[in-house]
Amino acid sequence: MILYFIFVRYFMEEKKEEVVRPRIIAKKCEYHGILLFWCTICGKSVCRYCEPNHQIEHFLPKIR
Repeated sequence: MILYFIFVRYFMEEKKEEVVRPRIIAKKCEYHGILLFWCTICGKSVCRYCEPNHQIEHFLPKIR
């Protein structure tokens, strides 16, 4: 039973070390100097002061 716990613990630790998470580099707005947020709809990095209605604009009908 003790060997079983040692065996499971050894392999669980090995699996944790193999997982490599991607490093997210935060971008800043050149004008305001604050961190940009990531739009979940289009995947664009947007400043909340430069484009305050960015996500709302995705749902508005395009007027031409």
